[in-house]
Amino acid sequence: MSMRTCGELVTLLHDERTAEINNDWIGLVDSIARRHGELSCTRHPLGFLHIELTSIAELVHGERLRLHFWPEVGAHPDAIGSLHDHVWNLTSVIAAGRLMDRTFRPVPDPDGLYEGVRVIYSPDKNTFAREGSFSLEFERDLVVRKGEVYRVPSRVVHDSRILEAPAVTFVLARDDQDAESVGPLILRTEGTSSEGTAVRSPVDVLSALRLVRKRLAAESAP
Repeated sequence: MSMRTCGELVTLLHDERTAEINNDWIGLVDSIARRHGELSCTRHPLGFLHIELTSIAELVHGERLRLHFWPEVGAHPDAIGSLHDHVWNLTSVIAAGRLMDRTFRPVPDPDGLYEGVRVIYSPDKNTFAREGSFSLEFERDLVVRKGEVYRVPSRVVHDSRILEAPAVTFVLARDDQDAESVGPLILRTEGTSSEGTAVRSPVDVLSALRLVRKRLAAESAP
């Protein structure tokens, strides 16, 4: 398969039957790099570089497309931790590397080991509000390899751990009906910070894309 546009990728990710995508990822990244002036990149609180592709993708209202570059094995969140949910449905494909994704069900519990922290988004600065104590019930873990697609519904608590790095993932996000009014939930353990990253640090887009392309080239080398 030779898929060179974000629109073609989105079409595949829209299809619930898509379980694997074998693509010329370097060709796709090269086409993205030609439009780097329309893109932004930040360092995400979970430790990866987040390149926002929404402006150059063919999407419906409430959707976004991202490119993530995970530099190291393991999980490297900021002080608040890695257990969180989303206000959107996640569909992701691994272009390089390998990760493990785990999901959990949060149960309100006054004696629970986890404190819920709700993120309140703002254009200038994110804030965080405490939301009681929880226990977590394990649901599933899933190892995802190059070319494989995985999905996490909105409001499902999960975390991801990189098993083979650097890893490159593309993520299609589709907002749920409450996305604008109820922010995501983070579950932190006692002794970790109740404050997450309020403002994400910007990163040069071309520099980030060079890291992505280098990783993809290494992956495809004989």
